[in-house]
Amino acid sequence: MVPDNDAPAPQRAGRPAGDRDCADFATQQQAQQYFESIGGSSTNNADRLDENHNGVACESLADDGDDQNAEATTTGDDGSTAKTSGDQVTEVPEGSAQTGGA
Repeated sequence: MVPDNDAPAPQRAGRPAGDRDCADFATQQQAQQYFESIGGSSTNNADRLDENHNGVACESLADDGDDQNAEATTTGDDGSTAKTSGDQVTEVPEGSAQTGGA
């Protein structure tokens, strides 16, 4: 269930009424919107949602950075690059370790 920014936060032992945690949000964007709506910034860690005080709430909810569509460049010891066709390496650079296959 995704929390509504206007809905009251769940009550937790040891937490002030209305306090939200990163676990209350499905995405970093939702947490960021809420954080900013309650005055959160790099100088105001509202609801303690900005662990490193950089103005970005709940960074742990953000994309893990594993860009599945990123291009990789493989180079051999001699500086040569791998030749590719689509997603497949068709020719391994000289000096590179070869694994699998025949």
